[in-house]
Amino acid sequence: MSSTTVIDLRRIAKQLGLPEEGVLAAVQLIDEGNTVPFITRYRRDQTSGLDELQLRSITGAVGKARQLADRKQTILRTIEGQGKLTPELREEIDAAENTKVLEDLYLPFKPKRLSLAEQAKQKRLEPLAQEIIAADSQAADLEKRAADFVDDDSGVATAADALLGVGHIIADLFSSRADVRQRLRKLLFQKARLRSLRIETPGKALTKTAKHFRDYFDFDEHLQKVPPHRVLAMNRGERAKVLRVRVEGPTEEIQTIVDELVISADHPHADFLEGCCRDALSRLILPSLEREVRREMTDASEEHAIAVFARNLRNLLLQPPVAGRIVLAIDPGFKSGCKAVVLDSCGNPLARDILHVVGKVEQKTAAAARIVELVREHGCNVIAVGNGTAGREVESLLSELIVGDLQEHNVAYVIVNEAGASVYSTSQYAREELPDFEAAYRGAVSIGRRLLDPLSELVKIEPANIGVGLYQHDVKARHLHASLDAVVEGCVNYVGVDVNTASPALLRYVAGLNQAVAKGIIDWRAAKGPFTSREQFREVPGFGDAAFVQAVGFLKISEGTNPLDATRIHPESYQVAERVLEKIGASSAELVDREKHQKISDAVGEIDLTSMADELSVGRLLLADIVEQFLRPGRDPREDLPEPLFKQGVLKFEDLEVGMELRGSVLNVVDFGAFVDIGLHDSGLVHVSQLSSGFIRDPYAAVVV
Repeated sequence: MSSTTVIDLRRIAKQLGLPEEGVLAAVQLIDEGNTVPFITRYRRDQTSGLDELQLRSITGAVGKARQLADRKQTILRTIEGQGKLTPELREEIDAAENTKVLEDLYLPFKPKRLSLAEQAKQKRLEPLAQEIIAADSQAADLEKRAADFVDDDSGVATAADALLGVGHIIADLFSSRADVRQRLRKLLFQKARLRSLRIETPGKALTKTAKHFRDYFDFDEHLQKVPPHRVLAMNRGERAKVLRVRVEGPTEEIQTIVDELVISADHPHADFLEGCCRDALSRLILPSLEREVRREMTDASEEHAIAVFARNLRNLLLQPPVAGRIVLAIDPGFKSGCKAVVLDSCGNPLARDILHVVGKVEQKTAAAARIVELVREHGCNVIAVGNGTAGREVESLLSELIVGDLQEHNVAYVIVNEAGASVYSTSQYAREELPDFEAAYRGAVSIGRRLLDPLSELVKIEPANIGVGLYQHDVKARHLHASLDAVVEGCVNYVGVDVNTASPALLRYVAGLNQAVAKGIIDWRAAKGPFTSREQFREVPGFGDAAFVQAVGFLKISEGTNPLDATRIHPESYQVAERVLEKIGASSAELVDREKHQKISDAVGEIDLTSMADELSVGRLLLADIVEQFLRPGRDPREDLPEPLFKQGVLKFEDLEVGMELRGSVLNVVDFGAFVDIGLHDSGLVHVSQLSSGFIRDPYAAVVV
C-alpha cells in the first residue's frame, strides 16, 4: 500500500459502513508500516476501535481502489499518446467506478492482435466501413461501391471479399461500444442462466471421476441463485472434461437491444448492419461477456470458499489448550499398526510403542494390555486419538477399556483432527524437534500436541493442509495462502506468545517478525538462556526498532524482572500503567502476588475509565485494555472457550435410538450444512435445513468448527 495515488477514503468508509475518522486513521497507520495486529491492539483509540477483520477489509478495499486509480492513469496516458483523448472521454474514465466500466471505455483504443478486423483494415477497407456506418451517399449502392475497393495486391479479389472485410470491421466497432456491453452485461445478470451438460464419449462407460459430477449432467439455474460450491464443482467438472458449462441468455432480447442501440430504423443499409450485429454478438460480444461472467462467478465463489476456510481455521486455531494433562497420543493405522506416544504436560515424549488394534484377537488383547500399562505407568489423564484410518476401531477398544480395566483411573479420550499430521511428520520443523523419531511417530506426537496446545502445533503446518475448507484445492493458491496466513497471524497475536517456550513456527507469525528474526530469538535463547526482560529483544540480530515496536507487546515473559512483561501491555504504555497502579495504591509487583492481586481487582473495578483517561491524557480504549490486564495478567483468551469433547461412554451404531440427544464435535462447516463427529464410524452430516428451528441461509448462523 505504498502507492501515492489519491483515492476517496470517505467513499470507501461509506461502502464498508465504517466511521470515516477510523478509516482515515487506519490507512495512515498502515501506510506508515504498522501491522494489522499492532493497530488492532495498540492503536484502537486512533481507529475508533476497529477490529482486525474491519482493518483487513479496509486494506483490501484501499488496495483495489488504488489499483483502479493507477489503471485509470495508465489508460489516460495510452489514449493521450494516440491523440484521441477528448475532455468528455477523460471525464468518463475519471468517473468509472469499477474495472468493468473502465475497460469497456478503453476497449476501442486497446491495441489489438491481428484479428479479422485488423486484417481488413490492412487491406484498406476501413473507409468503406465508415461510409456505410455514416450512410454516405457514395455507398448508396453497396455492390458497386465495394467494387471500387477490389485490389489483388491487397488480397481483395471481389466486391464480396470487400464487403466481408467491411463486415468484420463494423462487427469489431459494435463489439467495442461501451454502451452495448454495459446493457448486455446488465441483462445477463438479470436473466441469464448457468447451464452444464455431460460430455458424452460414445462407447465409453461412466468413469469414476465422472460419477462425482452426476448432479451436473443436466443442470440449469439462474446466475444469481447458483451457490458458490456449485460454481466450483462445475468448474472442476469442466477441467476434468466431464462437463460443458455455458452461460445462456435470452437470445431474442439480446439481439433486439443491440439492434436498437447501433442501428437507426431508417438506415439505408440496416439489413447489412444487422448481419454485422449478429456476427459481433456470436463471435465477439457474447463469448467475451460469458468469459467475464464466468470469471466473476468464479472469483466470488473462490472468495467465499476462502472466507469459509478462514472462519473454520480461526475457530480451529483458537481451541482452548488442555493444560496440565499427561497424554497418550495414538495415530491409528491398519497394516503397520497404531503408533502410540506418551507426552508430558509440556508435549515432551516420554514413551512410544506400536499397537496392533486391528487383526488377530491375540494382537488386539496385547494392544489393550499395553494401553492399560502405559496409562498406569505414566499417569495419563487423557488419550488423544487421530480421526484417520482405523480411528474408529481404536475408539471402540478405548470405550471398552474405559468402562473396564481403566475405570478406576478416570481416563477420557478425545478424537483429534489429524489433517496435516503426515505433512508435519516429514517437515523440517519435525526433523529439528524430533530428530530421533521416525516420521510415523512424529505424526502421533503432533496429534497429542494438538490437544495440549492446538495453536502452537497447527502453526507448523501449511494452513491449506489442515482440511477445514470448502473446495480449497479449486481456488487460487496465492489468494488462499495470503488469506490463511492472515488468519494464523491474527490468532497468534490475539493469544500472544511466551517468548521463552515458543517454537520458530509460532514466532514467525508474531507481528513485525519474520523467519530470520524468529530463528535469531531461538539462537539467543539457546546461547544465553531465557529472556528476563523485553529490552533484551534488541540484542537479537535483525530485531530493530521498527520490529520491536510492532512485536514486543505480543511477546510475553513469565517470571521476568518486570511483571508487566508478562502482560499484553505495550512497553510504550508502562508509564501509564504504573500511574494507574499508583492511583489505586498498588505496584506492578503485586500483579504476580495472588494474595494481593484481589486487592488490585477490587480497586480496578471502581475506576471511572472516562475521567481517569482524561486525567492521564490517554485514550479510553487504551486505558480499558491496561485495566483488563490488571484483572487477569497474562490471561490466555482461549480459556473462556469450551473445552474439547472428552468421551467416556460406549457408543456403537446399535446404541442409537430415534429421539436420542448426543454431544458431538463440529468437524467442518460448509454451505450445505455441518459435519459432526458423534463417535460413530463416519461423521454425520446435519443439513442446513436441520440446523435451526427457524430458517437460516448460512450454517454459520447456527454452528462453528
